[in-house]
Amino acid sequence: MRSIICYLYAALCFIKTWPKRLKARAYRKKGDTKGLRLYATQVAQQFARSIFSFSGSTVDVIGLDNIPKDRAVLFVSNHQGHLDYAVLLGYVDRPKGFIALHRAKSIPIIRKWMMDLDCIFLDRSNIKQAVESIYRGVELLRSGWSMVIFPEGRRSQSSRIAPFKAGGFKLASKAKVPIIPVTIDGTYKIIEANNNFIAPAHVRLTIHPMVETANLKREELKSLPAKVGKIIASALK
Repeated sequence: MRSIICYLYAALCFIKTWPKRLKARAYRKKGDTKGLRLYATQVAQQFARSIFSFSGSTVDVIGLDNIPKDRAVLFVSNHQGHLDYAVLLGYVDRPKGFIALHRAKSIPIIRKWMMDLDCIFLDRSNIKQAVESIYRGVELLRSGWSMVIFPEGRRSQSSRIAPFKAGGFKLASKAKVPIIPVTIDGTYKIIEANNNFIAPAHVRLTIHPMVETANLKREELKSLPAKVGKIIASALK
């Protein structure tokens, strides 16, 4: 019964964001990119926090002070479950976009808000589009807009971490912005560990000190995914 109520509540919350599209469109019509991003961030944060609260789950955040306030960063996170996007939107208080899989673009309401956040939809089957996505991400980072990547490429649905794919790290090295490693611990327990039924769980979000990428040597760039992966894994139980 809890699961049915939670899924219905989430659907209702999505529907309730639809009237707010009018204000979002007004920002876009005026060409106010900054205002649009901040408004979309506010709506997404409220929605994400309400989902965790309604499910009975709790979230602890460690290390918010490690996020610099005066520069764009690339957040690099492990990927445990469907709610990873929500926990990062709701509890990392920094406007940001995501590198998301292309199929997310097929979800009507979500697609609109993701576009307002300047998310990038990655189609791995299209090499040309994937390369263009990297360049687009670099442009956004250079312009001062922070981004999030999940370099495992798919949900682990557990506390394990798969080897990180190196492609996404080029966003940081080419834009010369720091990486903020983020450890998500516990989101999979809410949905994936229960055969898609919802159960309350405790989630711990650890934001590690930033890793600079500017002026790294070639060997240091090659070892960057493993280095960041080790940092992220250090905060998992």
